[in-house]
Amino acid sequence: MREASRELRVGVVGIGARCYLAALADSSPIGARLVAAADTAPDA
Repeated sequence: MREASRELRVGVVGIGARCYLAALADSSPIGARLVAAADTAPDA
């Protein structure tokens, strides 16, 4: 059960990071590149 909750927490952090990067992408082209890199990076 502990492993599942840890994975869930990591997933939530990943979603939060993507939302943050998406907000950055709205204001700078560098942010857009970071979002593209995050979307192509393997999550597991």
